Amino acid sequence: MDISCKACQVESHMPSKQHKINYRLLLVILLPLFFFSYALKSWINLQERLKIVKTAEEKVLQENENKASLEKELVRVQGRNYIEQQARDKLNLGKDEEITVILPTLSVPSQIIPTPIDNSYNWEKWLKLFF
Repeated sequence: MDISCKACQVESHMPSKQHKINYRLLLVILLPLFFFSYALKSWINLQERLKIVKTAEEKVLQENENKASLEKELVRVQGRNYIEQQARDKLNLGKDEEITVILPTLSVPSQIIPTPIDNSYNWEKWLKLFF
């Protein structure tokens, strides 16, 4: 089953101009398709990498904000007022001219205890009291 055109059979085994045009046409069609597919794949990879870069930049901004707040906290903690406040609160210390007063903590009863009501007569209450 040899498939060939009649022009090739009539002439010698040399390919005709029509075949050369078909190869060129095939090359003109396939080459741009190849470049387009490669460009599309590159564009998709670029978009994925841009997303990664964007998330990394957001993390960097968040960490810079966190760093700034920690530096502010460090400055506050290293200050004289904070150190004195901690010495007063945790160590019960004070300045020389101050008097330290320690107040007991008040505990609120968790449950209200009702007062018992005695409905007995007064003479019975006196009797219970003395006897």
